[in-house]
Amino acid sequence: MLKILKKLSFRGKILCTYLVLILLMILVFIIFYINSVSSAMAYNMEYMKQANVQMNMSFDIAMGNGNSLNYIHLLNNKLNIILHESVSEMDAAAKFERQLYVQETLKMLTITNPNILRVTAITAKGDVYCSISYISEDYIKEMKEELSNISDTSKNKRCFTEVMPQKIGDSSYSMVTVKQRLFDIGEEEPFAYLLVDLDFGSIANDFNLVLKENDTQVSYAIINQENVLYNSRDSFLNLETSFEEEDEKKDALLSLSRIGDSPKQESEVTIHGVPCMVSVLKNEATGWYMVHYVPKESLMRNSMENLLPIMLWSILILVVSGILSCILSKQISKPIKQLTRTMAQARQGEVKPYEDKNEREDEIGQLINIYNLMGQRINDSIVKLYIAQINQKETELKMLQFQINPHFLYNSLNTVSAIARLRNIEEIPLITESLSDMFRYNIKGSDFVSLRDELTQLKNYLNIQNVRFPNRFQVEIDIDEELLDIGVIKFVLQPIVENSIEHAFGIRRMKDSLRISARRVEERLMLRIYDDGCGMSEEKVKKLNEVLSKTNEKMILDNTSQGIGLKNVNARLKNFYGKDYGITVSSVESEFTCIQMLVCIKEHGNHEERGDLC
Repeated sequence: MLKILKKLSFRGKILCTYLVLILLMILVFIIFYINSVSSAMAYNMEYMKQANVQMNMSFDIAMGNGNSLNYIHLLNNKLNIILHESVSEMDAAAKFERQLYVQETLKMLTITNPNILRVTAITAKGDVYCSISYISEDYIKEMKEELSNISDTSKNKRCFTEVMPQKIGDSSYSMVTVKQRLFDIGEEEPFAYLLVDLDFGSIANDFNLVLKENDTQVSYAIINQENVLYNSRDSFLNLETSFEEEDEKKDALLSLSRIGDSPKQESEVTIHGVPCMVSVLKNEATGWYMVHYVPKESLMRNSMENLLPIMLWSILILVVSGILSCILSKQISKPIKQLTRTMAQARQGEVKPYEDKNEREDEIGQLINIYNLMGQRINDSIVKLYIAQINQKETELKMLQFQINPHFLYNSLNTVSAIARLRNIEEIPLITESLSDMFRYNIKGSDFVSLRDELTQLKNYLNIQNVRFPNRFQVEIDIDEELLDIGVIKFVLQPIVENSIEHAFGIRRMKDSLRISARRVEERLMLRIYDDGCGMSEEKVKKLNEVLSKTNEKMILDNTSQGIGLKNVNARLKNFYGKDYGITVSSVESEFTCIQMLVCIKEHGNHEERGDLC
C-alpha cells in the first residue's frame, strides 16, 4: 500500500486524500447513526419505564383506588343501619325515605371522582340502592350472579369486570364495574356489596390527552391476558385488530403479560411481525397490564431523519471540495511536473534553468526562482566543489596524523616516571604517577564512583599542587570510615578544591588551611570544603547563591565563563540527583569560605545510570 502511494503523483495523492476523507465521513455517519439509535432506544426504554409508573398511578386514581366508598358504612352510621335492615316488611313511606337517603348519600360520594357514573349498593338480604333513580333489572340480575361467584377470601380485595358497553338512560358508555364487599368488624360474611360503575371511555380520553401533550413516539395500551382493553389514539399498532388469528392474538397478549410478571419488565418483542421495544407494568388492583411500546423501525427512521439534513449539507460540501481539489491540484501539480523534468536533466552534469512563462508569485514561483538561482550557483561552483572536497580529504588525513592514543599517553607518563626514579629525581615520579592515576581515573567508563576513590584522586591533585607550592597550604580530611563507600559522581571534589586554591589563597600568607568533611543528614550526604582564604563580600555571596539555585538540572555549561568549576559541579549535581540537590556558598570577607554540596546517599555499585536518586 505504501509503495503504491509513493508512486502516485502529487495530484493523485490529493485525490486519494479526498477519497479517504469521504470514507472517514461515511464511517463517522454510520457510527453516529448507530449511537443515535442506541441512545434513542435507551432513552425511550427508560421513558416507557417511568411513564408506566406514572400511568399506573393515574390509572389507580381514575379507577377509584383508595376512594372513601370502600369505607362508606364506617363513615355514615345511619347508612350502615339502613344497609343492615330489610325493607321488605316496611311501609311505602319508610321505604321511600330510606331509598332517598341512600341515593343522596351515594350521589354526594360520587362527586369525588368524575369518572364514576353510578354507585349501587346491594344488601345481603337482596335490597338494592342506587345513586340514580333508574337501574336496569337485567343489570341487577347479572351483578348478583357475579357477586355470588366471588371466591377471593381477602376482605378488602376489589374485583373488576371487563370493559363492556352499557346504557344508562339514553346514553351509551364503555363501562367497568368495580365490585367491593362490605364487612362488619370481626365478621367473615359480607352484609352488603358495593358496585361502582366507571366511565372507561372518559378515562381513555384522559390518557389520550396526556400522551398527546407529552408529544412522544411511544404508544400506550392496557391489556389483560385475553383482550386489549385500551390502545392509545394514533398508536403505531392497532393491537385490537392487528392479529389475523385468534390464537396469534392470544399468544401475543400472553407474551406481553409474561413480561409484566417478570422481574425485568422491559424487553424487545415482535408484535404482529413488527419488532418493538416494550415496557410492561402490572396493575395490582385490577390485574391488568400497562403497556408502553414503540416500533424499533420508527426510532431508526427518526434518527435517520435527524441526520439527513446534516448528511445532505456534508455531501454538498464534499462535492464542492472535490471540484476545488481537482482545480487546485492541477494548478499545483502542472508546474511541479515541469520543474521535476527540468531538474531531472541535472543528472547529465549541468543544471538547466526553468523558464516560467506565467511568472508566478506564489510559493511555487518562489521555488522556481530559488531553483534557478541555485542552478546558477551550482554551475559556477562545480570546480570549486571538487577542489574543496580534495582539500577536505587532505585535512582529514592530517587530523588523523595528529590524534594521540590515550593509552599511549598513559604509558608515556609511566616511562617518564621510571626514568626519573632511575635518576633519583623525586618530584617527577610523584607528579607523573599522580597525573597518570588521574588520567586513568578520568577515562574510566563509569561516571559514578565511591567517595573513597574520589578522595584518592583529590590526594593525587594535592600531591601535584604540593610539588608546585611546597608547604603552601595545609589540608585536613574529616570523613568517617563508614561514609567512604557511599557513591558520588566523579570529580565532585577536585574542581571545588582547585577553585579554592586558585581564588581563596590568592593573597600570600605564611600558611593556608583547607578542610574537607562529610556528614550524613538522614538519607543525604553533606560535603563541605572549608578554606580560611580571602572570602567574599555578602553581596557577592548572595548573587552567587542566586545563580546556583536557578541553575536548571538540564543545563549544560561551557568552559569559558568565570567560576565555571563551581557552576559546572552544581549543574552536574542537579542533573544527576535532581533539582533539590546542589551547592550553596557561605563566606565572610577576609575570614573564610565554605562550599556545601548536598547529594543523595547511594551505596557505590548499586546504580550506574543517572537520575533523581532519592
